[in-house]
Amino acid sequence: MRGKRLYKIPFGAIVAIALFWCSQVVAGGYGHGVGGPNVDLGLQGSGYLTDGIFLSPFQKLDTTEQNAILFMREEEKLARDVYLTLRDKWGLIIFDDIASSEQRHMDMVGQLIEKYGLEDPVTDDSIGVFQNEILKGLYEDLVSRGEESVVEALRVGATIEDLDISDLETRLGETDNDDIRQVFENLKNGSYNHMRSFYSALSSYGESYNAQYISQEELEGILEDSNGHGYAYRGSSYTMLPGTINRFDNTQKAALTLEPTIEVMDGDIGGPVNLYALMYSYELDKWFLVNAPNSFVEWTPGIDKLKPFATLNMASETLEFPVITQPVDVTGLQGTFDLYFGYIGQGGHMVYGLNRLIFE
Repeated sequence: MRGKRLYKIPFGAIVAIALFWCSQVVAGGYGHGVGGPNVDLGLQGSGYLTDGIFLSPFQKLDTTEQNAILFMREEEKLARDVYLTLRDKWGLIIFDDIASSEQRHMDMVGQLIEKYGLEDPVTDDSIGVFQNEILKGLYEDLVSRGEESVVEALRVGATIEDLDISDLETRLGETDNDDIRQVFENLKNGSYNHMRSFYSALSSYGESYNAQYISQEELEGILEDSNGHGYAYRGSSYTMLPGTINRFDNTQKAALTLEPTIEVMDGDIGGPVNLYALMYSYELDKWFLVNAPNSFVEWTPGIDKLKPFATLNMASETLEFPVITQPVDVTGLQGTFDLYFGYIGQGGHMVYGLNRLIFE
């Protein structure tokens, strides 16, 4: 690391800085300007059309087109509701992030409903409530399957995106309306990104997914698209385990410790490994390297080197990371931190996880 950054920062000091920074942002009315970790789900490719759809010429809809809009409004709600439910069950970040994208998809279809004066089927936006009985039954079935295990939950996610792509392709073939085609193409591209994310997450558990609604050939084309976005959970030199969300209330913040657990790959058990941990503050837009238990130094990606804070022989299938072992009182802290933690085994392959820490 560069010399000027060779100083220890107790976690309590990071908290104090974060609180001061947040107070300045609120008082000054500035935006956060947070860059954040570079994880791209491709949400921009499926984002709001905002006022653009209302500026394009009005085109008369036939019954098939009207029904397509109303159905896709609820099908996007199906995806959102299932992901929110499975997020609450398993605490996985992937469900939280993609549920936000599905809300955008719902809003986009809602713009079509507003422009063409249709009756919105989503009169009750509560989770699990649908006018379409088929979608209601699907919601109950998919949630039941997804609550069996994390792997099944991820497979449910891939199934929903598979169905969504198939339905969108069918409805795109039934319309020449420019507004509908623009919205549905955006939705389909978003589903491509989500499919890549769920498939990649499954691969981190040594699992895969076979197409049920689109063809297997089309699925393989989606997964191989080098221009697509999504979480990349496995590469030639790394494996990222699906991240989790951890929320802390005032009781938990009064005596905070952080010792997250990571799964150990079979080939690494019994051998020496180096442990690494990084923490990112959304409010500060800064990274901190854990250089010893209970000790952090500011760290700049692309400039500072990633250094291990411990080396040990891996003796079991799981490992607890001693990030904060001494309880610290952070009662006044509010904000979001991403904690990346992992190890590099004998072959140079990195295995790491992500905990999103939300202090409420």
